[in-house]
Amino acid sequence: MMHGLVSAGRETGVSGKSFAPASLTQPINPGWVFGSVHITNENSSDPAAERRITETISYGRQLGRLMDAITVLIARADPDVLSGEQKALVPEPQKAFDDFWDLLKKIQAAKSADPARWLSEQGMTELAGRLKALRTSDRDRYERLAAVLRTALES
Repeated sequence: MMHGLVSAGRETGVSGKSFAPASLTQPINPGWVFGSVHITNENSSDPAAERRITETISYGRQLGRLMDAITVLIARADPDVLSGEQKALVPEPQKAFDDFWDLLKKIQAAKSADPARWLSEQGMTELAGRLKALRTSDRDRYERLAAVLRTALES
């Protein structure tokens, strides 16, 4: 199963000869080792959700969006310490933040896509938290949903 691709351009050595082909596309294996730690989808507390997320948004895209948002925040925190080269790497702030929020929305949607998730302790805990927040923000809706839940629990 291919989870992402690495592409590289042509590198040249001292003699001007290429070290690599003009184009290289290679699948990335999601199972890799960092020291004694093995990184796989199974390291996740919810491997099925991890797979849904990475099928929607690659690790590289997730990291890129996070890096863009963090770069903007760092540049805003202390712009005087950045070199000219660093300043040139700072993305357009609004796009970086829009892309970050879009990423978050897609990850949340992928997490919520599995109906069995709600039948786990973690899912029930999240549901309880959402209902508690709803009780404050929209009391009528909360009462309707709580009534449905009470009926289900009592039957």
